[in-house]
Amino acid sequence: MTRFSTFSEEIADPLRNGCRKVGSQTTHPYFVLTKDKIGMYFSLFGTSLVFFTIQYITGFYSLCIGVFSLTIVADMFRPAIWVALDDYSSEENRTRSVTLIRLAINLGFSMGPALGGLLITYVSYRSLFWVDGLTCLIAGLNLNIKDRCGFP
Repeated sequence: MTRFSTFSEEIADPLRNGCRKVGSQTTHPYFVLTKDKIGMYFSLFGTSLVFFTIQYITGFYSLCIGVFSLTIVADMFRPAIWVALDDYSSEENRTRSVTLIRLAINLGFSMGPALGGLLITYVSYRSLFWVDGLTCLIAGLNLNIKDRCGFP
């Protein structure tokens, strides 16, 4: 991504990471607004839309704004999942539920770079954004269908 900017890798990477961290911190005041199912839907569908559009960004500052926006929308899922855990999990299963959420997060952090590398190597760089956007969209649709049908 730094090939589009006038910055070197040493300067560009910390700036992008800074935009991600600031975006994550900016989301905290909006946690109150997303502590329900609507927050989960908005986060998943919004994240997929941002992933679909962020792949077309070519400028460095535009990329920073895109990463900032992506982080704001994606981090809105965090409080909603903990509220859903409180609503859907019994007191006896609470520890197991938290463990499964943490396991899913850690699996994403561990397998994501490997799968991303395979996608870049064998498909294309843009496939990263399509696959990530599609997984968010499928998760949102799955959650919506389960809620409408009354599945736990």
